[in-house]
Amino acid sequence: MAGFEDDSANWVIDSVNSSAPCWEIGIPTSGPGEAHSGMNVAATSLAGNYADNCADVLRYNKSIFLPPYGDPTISFYAWVDIVGSGYAPFDYVEVLIKRDDEIWETVTGIYLSADTPSPLQALDNTKTKITKQLGTAYYIFTGDISALKGRSIEIGFRFISDASDNSAGFYLDDITIYN
Repeated sequence: MAGFEDDSANWVIDSVNSSAPCWEIGIPTSGPGEAHSGMNVAATSLAGNYADNCADVLRYNKSIFLPPYGDPTISFYAWVDIVGSGYAPFDYVEVLIKRDDEIWETVTGIYLSADTPSPLQALDNTKTKITKQLGTAYYIFTGDISALKGRSIEIGFRFISDASDNSAGFYLDDITIYN
């Protein structure tokens, strides 16, 4: 579907604080120090720790039609170093799938699985929030979006942080929707 090399112009940051957006697209110089593939990523900070009090959405600015057959799935690679836990995700990322009749503010995260040593090392207990301090490699995350087949959707990633204790953050690359 999309990455952050040639088509990074197709990504929009809906920032709560327009003077300091909590998503950046470019070459990472901290965290993993590199992209999963290519040069660019979307990250909560390309250089240093992420900011306090974030609530921004990084969204793909085009609708995607899911065919009315098969089992549509979203997958992406992420390097994760976020302050939180399964029971108390202080800071986290949610994957949002918005139907045309919804607004981003009301969309909740989809259920995810993570190809990490243990899914609970990356996700909160509801498996809708990516949180915790993995920080060792890019891992693949997947989510079943088959309930939306036959519809047009939009994709977004919401980053939430509280007012303290920040880490290197969330580095996103190689997003795919497959059937």
